[in-house]
Amino acid sequence: MIVHAVDGTETHVHLAVTIPPTVLISDFIGQLKGASSFFLNQMLAGSEKFAWQTGYGVVSFGTRASKWVIDYIVNQKKHHAQGTTHARLEQTTPDEEPTTGRGEETNARTNEATSDDARP
Repeated sequence: MIVHAVDGTETHVHLAVTIPPTVLISDFIGQLKGASSFFLNQMLAGSEKFAWQTGYGVVSFGTRASKWVIDYIVNQKKHHAQGTTHARLEQTTPDEEPTTGRGEETNARTNEATSDDARP
């Protein structure tokens, strides 16, 4: 596995990774969420327990699109502050407030994956 970029806001995290085709996305996400919440709960012992929300969103990109996705993730906080988020990368679940950018609509997405080599 190769981690290309990680960043987040108060409500969500974006992660750009390359995982081998033999690894199931659901297994990868489950291990990532499990290990990170275990670590955080050990570090925050005595505090309120940390838990991830149910579900996750996955957007798959090819090598040609990886640069703009990584750049977006690295600058995620800036995009949120300036209102320049990209709807394709800011999908929300029904219990979250939708995030929009440049007048684009978002759609609810949980445990779904899409694939695209081209920048939207």
